[in-house]
Amino acid sequence: MRLLGKFVAGIGLAYFSSIAAGAITITSLTYPAWLVRNHEITALFPGQTLRDADLVRSGDHRGRILIELPDGSQVRLGGSARFLVESSSLSSVDGNHPNEISVRLLRGSFRFTSSSLIGAEGGDWDGARPQVMLKIGKMIAQTVNSDILIRRNDVEDRIGLIDGVVEVLSADESKVTLDEPGEVLLKPFGQPLLPISDANVEKLVQWQTESELSKNLGLASTSGPWQIALVSFNQETNIAARLADFNGKGFAARHVSVDQGGKRIHRIVLPGFVTFAAANKALFKISQQMGIADAWIVRAD
Repeated sequence: MRLLGKFVAGIGLAYFSSIAAGAITITSLTYPAWLVRNHEITALFPGQTLRDADLVRSGDHRGRILIELPDGSQVRLGGSARFLVESSSLSSVDGNHPNEISVRLLRGSFRFTSSSLIGAEGGDWDGARPQVMLKIGKMIAQTVNSDILIRRNDVEDRIGLIDGVVEVLSADESKVTLDEPGEVLLKPFGQPLLPISDANVEKLVQWQTESELSKNLGLASTSGPWQIALVSFNQETNIAARLADFNGKGFAARHVSVDQGGKRIHRIVLPGFVTFAAANKALFKISQQMGIADAWIVRAD
């Protein structure tokens, strides 16, 4: 059954890169996406590091975000998802590294994959890697080399096992272990945990599309060479206001200046797209949402 884990884990790994211990990092995303920090809402961007109490929000049903945890594990967010960092910097026994990462999955579809199942190095850990605690409503999923799907909506919390083992603690401190690929644990709101359902790999493969990363969605990453030129100015006027407008709507645009025909031209661009096709997908979306008719795609050379 490890074959299933390899198959469904493959998408999105092209955007993976190791990071230093102690950081939770946005690896790739589709726009729009937002960060709520200290009650301020700004556009989220690839390469951004998260702090305790940060809230991440993805866009509509096609929204996707790939988050890398300090140990190299990954969390994928589907559309209209909410992800809260509770703690990423608890001291370990030797006081040098965190020994627990705690995040809360508030709403939407998610996929968590342990670093060991994707061949990730993560940080330079002298001892045991941090324990990752995924909090879903009144449940806590303790990951043990796990590849799991999670869905949280207005009706229920649901956890499905793709590979490995996951231990789930409920509010009454009872513990349930999922160790058979395809098993699903269901917790209706206001009701106790339901018995584990029989393994159904086919349903999990279908479920995982809700958080699956695809270049066809218009992914931006830290190293994508393509960018969308949104607007162009001959003079550096009104740029701050336009940047604030894009940023507030979840598009992490930035100001660049270029020489063109002996003149200095100012542009507002949205960078980081993995392919021309990805940039084109995002161009269509931003043109609709921002009412821009004459944006174009260029390489960020």
